[in-house]
Amino acid sequence: MRFFVNAFFVLVGLASTFVLVHVSGDYLATLASLQEFRWGVAGFAEPQAGASEAHLTLEVQNRSGLDLDFKDLEVYLWLQDKTVGKTYGRFETRTVSAHSTAHIPLTILLDDAQLREALAGAPAERAWFITGTYKASAPFASNDFTYGLRLDVNP
Repeated sequence: MRFFVNAFFVLVGLASTFVLVHVSGDYLATLASLQEFRWGVAGFAEPQAGASEAHLTLEVQNRSGLDLDFKDLEVYLWLQDKTVGKTYGRFETRTVSAHSTAHIPLTILLDDAQLREALAGAPAERAWFITGTYKASAPFASNDFTYGLRLDVNP
C-alpha cells in the first residue's frame, strides 16, 4: 500500500514539473516573440502651416514564429520639442502573422496653433518624430504587454 501512495506522489510531482516547464516555455516564447516585433515609418508627408491633418504609414514587422496581436495604438506627432497632433478614435486589434509585415495608415489630427508655432521656430533641418503607446499580446499570454513607441519620421 505504501508503494502505491509513494508512486502516486511521484507521478503528481512529475506531472506538475511537466506542466511548469511547458507553461514557462510558452511564456518565454511569448516574450522572445514580442521582442521580434519591429516598428518603422513607411510613409510620411510633412504637413504645412494651416493643415488640419497629417498622414503617416507605419510598418510593423513580426520576425517571430508566432502570430502577434496589437491594439490601443495611440500616436503623437512632434516637431522639434512641440506636440503638433495626435491620433484620435478607437484603434481596433490587429494581428500581424508570423514572419510577415503589415502597413498601418494613420491620420493624425493637427493642432493648427501648435503646428504654426513649431514651424516658425524650427530650423531648416526639421526634426519630426512620433511617440506613442500600444498593447501587444501573443497566443500563450493571457495578458497584454504595454509598450512605448518613438520613431523619427523625417521625410
